[in-house]
Amino acid sequence: MRLEQVQAQLDRHATRADRRRVDVGAAAGAVDSVAALERLLGGAITRVEPPPPAELQWTEADGRVRARVTECAECCSTGSLPPAAGEFYARCSPCRCAKLRTFAKLVNKARLPVEPRDARLERWDVDRPGDGAADGNARRRAIRSVNAFLAQPMGGLLLSGAPGLGKTHLMVGIGRRLIHAGHEVLYASWLDVADQAKRSLRTSEGPGSVTDALVEVPILLLDEVGAGQGTDFERALVNRLIVDRFAARRPMVLATNYMLSRPTLPSGQPDGATEILSDRIGAHAADRLRSMLVAVTLTGRSQRESAASAPEVA
Repeated sequence: MRLEQVQAQLDRHATRADRRRVDVGAAAGAVDSVAALERLLGGAITRVEPPPPAELQWTEADGRVRARVTECAECCSTGSLPPAAGEFYARCSPCRCAKLRTFAKLVNKARLPVEPRDARLERWDVDRPGDGAADGNARRRAIRSVNAFLAQPMGGLLLSGAPGLGKTHLMVGIGRRLIHAGHEVLYASWLDVADQAKRSLRTSEGPGSVTDALVEVPILLLDEVGAGQGTDFERALVNRLIVDRFAARRPMVLATNYMLSRPTLPSGQPDGATEILSDRIGAHAADRLRSMLVAVTLTGRSQRESAASAPEVA
């Protein structure tokens, strides 16, 4: 092998930080001995182990799930590998760490909550102890609606039901599946959105900057819709967000603890004392949601109540 070819192989296997530290196992075969390789380099060389591949690491920050990718020694964390020696007209090839970095960016943009822990669709219980047949049927219909949305993320879902039925678990599980499919999503709580909009009143940007940012998100996961004080300001805010997102034809998944319609009393009359979603966000916004999103209603016993009432094990 000619010295020019040996030098080309050394340039490929040497790191940017120190070209004297090379993978001897990859380059020593090109010359007669390690001594000859040292003469070529002009000094002693250091044996090094093959660099470890880049890895995805999970962390938590401010109650949100975070991901990072370790340093990649193969491409120096650039995401691309140079062409082999002699391939003068070849393009750089993507490094295997590039997909990991793209996935980590989607995870960090999504801001999925840490709680509930390990919220995945495959861990969302359909048949739960204490639920009746109607409750189980409702949960099976919910999974069918979720799978249909994941197959074609258009329009969206409106998850409703009492607290403790797994709406947030279901929503985060949807977000995880969408991220793995390469979609950009954002999880937000309506309480945080309303609070941020109120703080913006003291700035030059105003509440419109908050809703405009949420409108631009490709797929929005909005939890706790209807929570808060239910003021006219909050109603106007959520109405603007809903109208603008539908105008932009961007899908979203919403979750609320409020029923979509009033329950019926034994007399057959609607229960006017029960507060429903339209009472919290306004009739116009609620009607728009019902007409544009697939309603997924969950029933059954709250998991939180079940955990609180469970006997302690000695």
